[in-house]
Amino acid sequence: MTSMGTNSSIAVLYLRKNMSGYEITEEDIQGMLKYLKAFHPENADREFAEELLRYLKAASRRLALTDPDALDELYDSFQQTRQS
Repeated sequence: MTSMGTNSSIAVLYLRKNMSGYEITEEDIQGMLKYLKAFHPENADREFAEELLRYLKAASRRLALTDPDALDELYDSFQQTRQS
């Protein structure tokens, strides 16, 4: 895990610049629907998928602004899933 500092600062700047204009696409929705069908079939509908995508977008931005170290933890967790 990295410590608070350069990596976290860069992540905050990146999210502020690149997520502000991000629009959820049809491809995003279809990907989320595929995930929901596989792991949460009871919620696998378009409305839920769109709501979840909006929530995740807001949560990642909020996390970057309020707890940049948590982004490093999230990154480390993501890296571990890729290595398994």
